Amino acid sequence: MEDQEAAPGKEVILPVSVKDFNDVSGYQFTLNWDPKVLEFVRVEHAGLEGAYGTHSVGKGKLTTVWAEPNGRSLSLEDGTQVFNVRFRVIGENGTVSKMEINSSLTRGVAYTGSLEQLSVKSESAQVKVKAPGYALYQNYPNPFSQNGTSIRFSIPQQEEVSISIYNSVGQLVRTYKTTYAAGEHELSWDGKYSQGHQLGKGTYFYRMEAGRFREVKRALIL
Repeated sequence: MEDQEAAPGKEVILPVSVKDFNDVSGYQFTLNWDPKVLEFVRVEHAGLEGAYGTHSVGKGKLTTVWAEPNGRSLSLEDGTQVFNVRFRVIGENGTVSKMEINSSLTRGVAYTGSLEQLSVKSESAQVKVKAPGYALYQNYPNPFSQNGTSIRFSIPQQEEVSISIYNSVGQLVRTYKTTYAAGEHELSWDGKYSQGHQLGKGTYFYRMEAGRFREVKRALIL
């Protein structure tokens, strides 16, 4: 497993890969994490189709068992992903969850094709919660037509964000104001006035205000 960073409210995928996976007929172990930081979403199959026990995911524990279906053994290249686990980040900015394979519920053990016992050794990793800073991104698509465009932005903490749109002579034509959680967000602008009328072709400016942050970018309607 590899270290990762993710913003609060986002989802993160943890790939579990193998090394020295030679002549293996089966394995079992427990994957552990901090449930105060990461919320289990689901397991996604990759290189192997194992069975997974989710009865303790609320406590930060996922069990897994895999056996070669034809009663034989299998060898995989180093770095092969055997499964992925998807989590939702629920911890506060700066918190960390250690990801570790051990025997806390299901004993960590593997077997060769001749049923010789192998040990399962884990290279642990961690997921760090890191909120992005303030940022206002270029709208997409740009230029755009009457189909509208998307405006993305990010904030490091929960707060009220105002996106104001002006025409080329500085007249206010539309305002969006909502309180958002820390992280990256996106809103859709349909290219219309607040009253619902379609704006004409030309250059417009959108301004983001959040806390002391101020930034302006240009959008073009064709």
